[in-house]
Amino acid sequence: MLPTNIGHEDDLEANGSNDRWIDLEEEVDGLLEKLRETNDQLATLLNDPVSPPSQSMTRTIQRHRDVLSDFERDSSRTKANVKTALDRANLLSGVRNDIDAYKSSAAEALLTERGHIDSSHRMTDDILNQAYETRADIGRQRSVLGGMNARMAGIQCQE
Repeated sequence: MLPTNIGHEDDLEANGSNDRWIDLEEEVDGLLEKLRETNDQLATLLNDPVSPPSQSMTRTIQRHRDVLSDFERDSSRTKANVKTALDRANLLSGVRNDIDAYKSSAAEALLTERGHIDSSHRMTDDILNQAYETRADIGRQRSVLGGMNARMAGIQCQE
């Protein structure tokens, strides 16, 4: 019979577990149906007026009915346990997907923020380069103006 306790590592292999479980369930149900038919055939032997069954035959048939009942009970218990395990696996899978999506969106937000910071750094570098160029231009203008002042002073002295 199928195990009634399913451990964490036995979670019916989460991905293909549902299909596999359906196949197993159908197989077990088919076998139980065959056993039920066999028990029904044995029960008809009990009711045969031509050859009445012996005491041991009656006990054996009753034992077969008990075994069928045990198998059916175990099967329904196992079905319930597997359904619970599959539901839990689906729930955990959904939670994992939500966590992954959150992590992905958080990572994406961090990458976007990093892009904004890099863009700010580039803009700051551009502004600093403009300031250095402006300073250099002002220095050149000062030297040109200083040269012009010197010429004007030289021209004034000559007059």
